[in-house]
Amino acid sequence: MKEILKTYGDEASIASKLTGFDCRLDSDIEKFLRVRAIPYEKAHKCRTYIIVDGGFIKEDPRILAYISVAISNMKIKSHVSKTMNKKLVGMFQNDEAPCYLIGQLGKNDRYYDEIEGRELVNLAMDIIRIGQRAVGGRFVRVDTKKNDRLNRFYEENNFKIVQNDDKSGLIQFVRFFDY
Repeated sequence: MKEILKTYGDEASIASKLTGFDCRLDSDIEKFLRVRAIPYEKAHKCRTYIIVDGGFIKEDPRILAYISVAISNMKIKSHVSKTMNKKLVGMFQNDEAPCYLIGQLGKNDRYYDEIEGRELVNLAMDIIRIGQRAVGGRFVRVDTKKNDRLNRFYEENNFKIVQNDDKSGLIQFVRFFDY
């Protein structure tokens, strides 16, 4: 979104275009794009990529979906298997590992069938791989609510459940990079 802010207009104009995104399945997905994406972008907390059909410049862009990615850490709990722990932290004995985070994936209700969830994951991974090739990193993390359909979706996209986050109540999935 940083490039959009520089290229396509002022913050108010961009914010007004983001109101064209609806997600009744998860109000947090909708609220993030409409309320938090721009402040998070400005604070360098994450990068949000908006997938549009027909370009963002036009008066009423068709926002199909968005992806938000960031750099994070994962605190690894003691109950995680030694094998998984070694995959997460490598040869270092540590209970925390740096990782990339897919913070948000969201599809617009208005155009729900025009983009597949798998496409969003692949786009997010393509973006993250650029950073991974440049600076390293072992895995990507996704935190999700307890939802069978959502959990199955991430498993079908090569993510593995590692643990629950006690603080947020979310399930933490990881996907390792292919070397």
